[in-house]
Amino acid sequence: MTCQVTETNIRLEAVNAYFGKKQCRTIKTLADVADSLEDTYFDLNYINANFEEVKGVVYFDTDPAILGKVSYGPVARTTGDSAEVIAAAIKTVLDASSALVSSSVSGDTIDVENRSPFAVTAETDSGATGFTFTVARAGTGAKLGKTAQGGSSVTLEANTFEVKADQTGENLLDDISIGTTSSIEMGIIELSKAQFELLIGSATGDVVTGSTSNITGYGESRLYKSMKALGGTLILRPIRLEGEDDYTGDVVFHSCAPLPADINYSGSDQQVLNVSFKPYLDSSIDKKVNLIAFGDWTQSEILA
Repeated sequence: MTCQVTETNIRLEAVNAYFGKKQCRTIKTLADVADSLEDTYFDLNYINANFEEVKGVVYFDTDPAILGKVSYGPVARTTGDSAEVIAAAIKTVLDASSALVSSSVSGDTIDVENRSPFAVTAETDSGATGFTFTVARAGTGAKLGKTAQGGSSVTLEANTFEVKADQTGENLLDDISIGTTSSIEMGIIELSKAQFELLIGSATGDVVTGSTSNITGYGESRLYKSMKALGGTLILRPIRLEGEDDYTGDVVFHSCAPLPADINYSGSDQQVLNVSFKPYLDSSIDKKVNLIAFGDWTQSEILA
């Protein structure tokens, strides 16, 4: 006789939510003139899939082996290489690295975007390459904390156009897909000042930097602004997979804006900020999943 184990394929799936903007910077390179890039390097920091900062350097020739930093390289170079060749060589190294970043090259300039939201430590030309570094978008973000009972709800709606013909009356001949709409709703109960600024002040509202503390609210400043440009990335991580290096249960809204609905003030009920997130198409992601993705988004195959 053997012991029988029966598994029921029913899952209670509580999630943690992470929202923010991805750090994006431009690096304008220089030509290698008389070995001017020999043994130089520069900082490159990113956020890993567990939302932890990884500090690193991209180097030419010799690994500087800096304590606490990951090294990416060596970047291939030959004396006299143009700035355009150097930029392309940097992209080759980044594409082959374990760093969770995506990059694109235009002439002598390379754009490097972190694939996870949240802020990183300020990057510098620590190894004297002479390149010019510009932050195109500063990383921001936070874990949104505990949510109200009932959890987070993802809604999905497939929109179709019904094909009918006069000859066949109201009989349906076909449906043609005309897009999918989706949103996620949650009630935030662990509402810190930083989370309040992030969810209300980053998109539909705004923040005034005061002399003693910031002031968050609504006014005219966001009128006629792009919500997609003001938004960020939302990632839902099942609690059962936290810290497991397993992202197969993640739900990712690559580009979305938080739309706060209401917040209660009561002496007898817990305070809840009800907010929905509205997603937009992201051209940097494969068209098959560039609105919302279920699964391991850290894989490079998801990129366009």
